[in-house]
Amino acid sequence: FPELSIQYIANLLCYTSMNTFYREFKKYKGMTPDEYRKKEISQQDTFIMPNQ
Repeated sequence: FPELSIQYIANLLCYTSMNTFYREFKKYKGMTPDEYRKKEISQQDTFIMPNQ
C-alpha cells in the first residue's frame, strides 16, 4: 500500500513506537519498511504487461 504512510500502517498494527515497528519489521523481513517499499515499487515498475 504505497499510498499509506509507514507511520499509519504502524498505528493500524497497534505499534505506539516507530522504533519498535522498524526493529520488528527488519527482524521479520531483513530490511526496513522504507527499503522494503522501495524494493516492491521497483519490482512493480519492471513488470511488463503482455500484449492481449
